[in-house]
Amino acid sequence: MFGILLQGVMAIVLFLAAVHLRLSIRRQRSREWAQILAGIVQSGGRLSQLSYGSIFSSGLDCRIDEVWERIDGTRGLWAIFRNAGVFLEAINYMESFCDPDPRFRRAMDELRQEIRRLRSAVLMVLLRCLLVSRRGTVFLTVGETARTYTALVAQLSLAINDNCPELLIPYRFFIMQS
Repeated sequence: MFGILLQGVMAIVLFLAAVHLRLSIRRQRSREWAQILAGIVQSGGRLSQLSYGSIFSSGLDCRIDEVWERIDGTRGLWAIFRNAGVFLEAINYMESFCDPDPRFRRAMDELRQEIRRLRSAVLMVLLRCLLVSRRGTVFLTVGETARTYTALVAQLSLAINDNCPELLIPYRFFIMQS
């Protein structure tokens, strides 16, 4: 009797999860470009302090041991995780907006895989922060994660500029100032 009840509960949970997934996919597909970019989190404006002042440049503008302070610790890591999700939405939007060029599709697939790896790495670093009391080993991993994040921001920005430049027109002034 208990087994049947447990199976029924699991079936209901799986059904609700499938409905939730379908609704979230529908919501994501109906979003406009400005709505997608509005989801980017700056973590107190500190994530933009990692790079050399341009969304088109990758690399860190600080030493590895300074990254933890610049991103505001675990808040910044969580912002990187959330922004990576926004980048995935941006790639999906770009694929529906831009011409179906096979090279563009391959580049977006590779970028999508890198972003998913970044999200996994951020989750691992957050878990390590919770479990490890020594911050020395965490600083190195945070630095590598931040370096990967700035590289992905640059790659995505260049992909938008090269393939869908009309998406950047409303943001010209901001890009010139950054």
